[in-house]
Amino acid sequence: MPQSLFVINCIAAFVFTTALTAVLLYLPWQIRQSYRQTFVALARAVEAREPHLLGHAEQTARYAVLMARWCGMSLIATRRLEYAALLHGLGKVSVPYGMLNTSTNFTGSADRFVQRDYVRVGGAIMDAIPILRPAADFVRYHHEYMDGSGYPFGRFGRSIPFEAQMICVASEYVAMTTPRLYRAALSLPAPEADAYLWKHAGSRYRRSVVLLFQIAKAGEKLKHALAAVARYITVVIQSAPLPRRAL
Repeated sequence: MPQSLFVINCIAAFVFTTALTAVLLYLPWQIRQSYRQTFVALARAVEAREPHLLGHAEQTARYAVLMARWCGMSLIATRRLEYAALLHGLGKVSVPYGMLNTSTNFTGSADRFVQRDYVRVGGAIMDAIPILRPAADFVRYHHEYMDGSGYPFGRFGRSIPFEAQMICVASEYVAMTTPRLYRAALSLPAPEADAYLWKHAGSRYRRSVVLLFQIAKAGEKLKHALAAVARYITVVIQSAPLPRRAL
């Protein structure tokens, strides 16, 4: 084989191998993005039945992912937690529309059962989808509290998955800082919501999860502050007059 032909074949083999590797690396990413976009769309469709809650699932998922990164969760575990956080309200498709969109805070036992049983329904739906099945318990138990006062199963302590508590803290923080139809006047500023979480740390919430949430939130603020400083320095440097050349 002529040397030039051998070199051409080597280059062609290298290009083909590189292209194939790039495709094999890109496809899983593209598939993951497709899954995530599908779950975001599904969460928005569920929230469309409660217009005052639009964006709740995505904010909850954002905080959950921040916590996962700060505590060193693997990429797969973080993705699983994000999917569960996005779909933690999925079971609300079983709640009558009139109950979701009213300024009345239902107190009757039957009404409260219908309202609260949605987490059981959401867990069952996720159990039926193979890719979501490992995260079904995160949705099923995200309204359970450490002292057993949560719903719908009354679980307590270590029997509640850590990830379910992460979603619980993130979801309740977002809910406390967002107006609702039945308690628009009670929407709390962020410092008061933080104080509420600390007050119930150890009873409703795991102390470690509340601490992790506060660290993740503070870390995100610091990151944005540093980014703003970096942008300011860049603008100052770019707007500074160029030094005159020495004559």
